[in-house]
Amino acid sequence: SDSTPATARPLYSAGITFVMRDGRIVHSLPGPELATKASEPVRDARPRGRGWTLTETLVGASPRPSGGARSMTNVSRFVGKDPTRWRNHVPTFESVRLGEPWRGIRVEVAAGGHGVEKIFTVAPGADPRRIAVRIAGATRLVIAGDGALVAHTRNGPVTFSAPIAWQEVDGFRRQ
Repeated sequence: SDSTPATARPLYSAGITFVMRDGRIVHSLPGPELATKASEPVRDARPRGRGWTLTETLVGASPRPSGGARSMTNVSRFVGKDPTRWRNHVPTFESVRLGEPWRGIRVEVAAGGHGVEKIFTVAPGADPRRIAVRIAGATRLVIAGDGALVAHTRNGPVTFSAPIAWQEVDGFRRQ
């Protein structure tokens, strides 16, 4: 059966993206670099101001996150003084599947290129108009002339490229 994927990609490469258990997609963005005094020693990384978060929520959906392609990277988390609560060698994933949050529409969040992309796969007969994403944390949202969504934050703009849609027919992509 044919399916029609559509992709929206944030074009930033800094920051970390988390997919929460309830399906929210949280982008944790670093704060701006702070100026340092000439008398301070030069470091590999300059100090930064407060970071910013943007949170995407699938509207009217019931996402069920599960790990997709496993990454080669593991992380460790040492919070607090109780070693029984520390976590070591926790796996990370190159993609996270959100299941079929709307009937006939599968969603996957994947690391790619310069950031993170959301891949919506619409089954034949499913209604792509059901796809709706709410963004919280922006001071203003603007659709650019090329169709990109620009989320303005106090730390600067974050650009989500215009969605791309195609249909695979006989192994070939058609716009």
